[in-house]
Amino acid sequence: MCAWAHLNFEEWGKMKALQFIIANILVILLMCESAGLSFCAEHGVLIVEDSPDPTGLSPSSKLYMATFINNTKSDIVLEAVQMPGGYVGSGTFYNCLLEQWDEKKKVWHVIRRVDVARFVETSRKMITIKPKSREEACRYLLPYDAGSPGSCMRFRLERLWKKEGSPILSAPFVVGEKPASSKCPREE
Repeated sequence: MCAWAHLNFEEWGKMKALQFIIANILVILLMCESAGLSFCAEHGVLIVEDSPDPTGLSPSSKLYMATFINNTKSDIVLEAVQMPGGYVGSGTFYNCLLEQWDEKKKVWHVIRRVDVARFVETSRKMITIKPKSREEACRYLLPYDAGSPGSCMRFRLERLWKKEGSPILSAPFVVGEKPASSKCPREE
């Protein structure tokens, strides 16, 4: 008898969803290596996933999360701000920006960024991401936090806080749609 034969329909659905996500990640990683797509960095990739609004603030919004995956054989270091704990929390923030595509001007505009200047008593530190490891880098509740349904967006992760350049880009996605439609530019 097969090991999975005892699973009920809910467990089976979760297992199939997990297999689907893993298969998509593998396909994207293979595309990174073979096709050189611009959303694939030489030192990792940003994968975007969405889920229903966990806060209940905006049932029509979804939580979009960008996860950084180190697809190399070496450690990758990203600069982060570590909150001190207590009243302000103890989260870790990366220099991750949310960009929206301007169809008329054919350019990406930054519409949201983490502002560490407003955090009192924070400390910057270097975070080492081991090979084949994953780290959530950004999250926004869309369109509650920014944009509107149908907006073409992408996440941009900078390795450092003070210096921008050679960012790690996610694939474009459309708020409220799967997969991204023709509203987004084709990545080269």
